[in-house]
Amino acid sequence: MLDNNGITRSARIALKDQWGEGAVLTFLFSLISGATVGVAWLVGGTLLFGYRQACLNVLRGGKVEMETLFSWFKTGTRFCTSFCATWLVALWSFVWMVPPVLFTIMLTLLTLGYRAVALFTQGMSSPEDMLMQTAIQMPGIMFWLMGSLVLKMLVCVPSICHIYLYTLTPWVLLDNPEMSSDEAINRSMKLMQRRRWRFMCLQCRFLTWILLPLMIHICSVFMIIGFALSAQLLGAPVVLASMALTISVSVVSFLGCLIGGFFLWPYYNVAVAKFYDEIRNEPEIVQEQVISGK
Repeated sequence: MLDNNGITRSARIALKDQWGEGAVLTFLFSLISGATVGVAWLVGGTLLFGYRQACLNVLRGGKVEMETLFSWFKTGTRFCTSFCATWLVALWSFVWMVPPVLFTIMLTLLTLGYRAVALFTQGMSSPEDMLMQTAIQMPGIMFWLMGSLVLKMLVCVPSICHIYLYTLTPWVLLDNPEMSSDEAINRSMKLMQRRRWRFMCLQCRFLTWILLPLMIHICSVFMIIGFALSAQLLGAPVVLASMALTISVSVVSFLGCLIGGFFLWPYYNVAVAKFYDEIRNEPEIVQEQVISGK
């Protein structure tokens, strides 16, 4: 069983001499997704199935073929399977996120209600008194807000961990198109048991590649706003020169994030395909398939 280093290395080897084709496929996928935004709920999931099919083919020694993007539209059965699987996963993910969201809303309302009651029961005669009292109590308020934020995040953890069980549903269907959506979801849940943390770590490897230019872009935008607000203090020539440099950095980082994404997305999907292949070939999984007659 390969570790995450081995998985990403295998993905790079599979994409060797095909990085450009992968980026073009990603651009085509993005273009079609943007053009069909009005009916994305209908065709988006099926189009993503075709994209993943192309990535799986690349991993297994095939070439990047643009027509594979539409492979799951060719028959009504495949289209219905991909459509149902996409929306079933979305529905179950939504159901599992409802309790933490409701808890977060209730905790926020309780916090606001408590603060409102506390201020009005202290006999504040004017808005200035209320502001002064709030400023005095600010350390306690900040401590409460930070504590409630941590609590909200902890409440979300079980739901997010369960949602990760559905991750491999499309990959199971790509290998077994005769399966129903429910069977694929159940199969994905069995495959992801005790492997969710490892998959999260694999995702974090790719997240850092996109976060760095994104954070540079966000920081440069705030710097542009800061320079604009301090024009009178620094002087027009200094501000214009600083803004020109910052805008250049912002544009370069944005383009790096955008163009890099066209190469990163196929790399990520081929790595996930390799992750699926490794799990599928583990001894206990193979033994289970033999026993079940699959």
